[in-house]
Amino acid sequence: MVLDGPVEASGYDWFLVDPRGYDENGRGFPTGWVAAGKDGEQWIKPLKMDCPAMPTNLDALRKLASDYRLACFRGAEITFNARLEQSGYACSSREPIEPAWFSDCATEYATDLVAPNAIHRLGVVWDPDVDLSIAARPTAPEDTWPTVKVTGQFDHPAAKTCQKPNPGLPDDLHRAQTVLTCRNMFVVTSMRLIEH
Repeated sequence: MVLDGPVEASGYDWFLVDPRGYDENGRGFPTGWVAAGKDGEQWIKPLKMDCPAMPTNLDALRKLASDYRLACFRGAEITFNARLEQSGYACSSREPIEPAWFSDCATEYATDLVAPNAIHRLGVVWDPDVDLSIAARPTAPEDTWPTVKVTGQFDHPAAKTCQKPNPGLPDDLHRAQTVLTCRNMFVVTSMRLIEH
């Protein structure tokens, strides 16, 4: 996965990449800078992928492998129906990221999307403009959870501004990995109640 680049240095075009492979001992290859090639010889090239169909429900979105999120659906609006659950558990924030809404709780209690006819849940990031006041009260019976039409996307425009405190990695690597984390999050950008 290309995180940054190309950057020209020492007569080469360099790309910051997060490899998607493993060595003979099962360890992941390290993230780092690689040269694209020399004298017309290509050392790296784009991978051709067969993309799955556009997800049209929560289960399909849950099963979507992370490699397909950006390669196939980067910035695409994905819409599906779900139930809106506000659990009785206090929401706990993720590792701090700015903008804060990528890591902070949108409400006091954990608010998730649940498949209409199943118990499969999808943790999402809520765009600050999405109104969550239609959620049933925490611990409300399942039959009172509202059914909603949700639209969201991977690679939300604000993801490119993500940053977090540096844990000791080189700045360019740390920043690129933080941005990739945010780009891979499914951000709900709009939601409306479905009347029954």
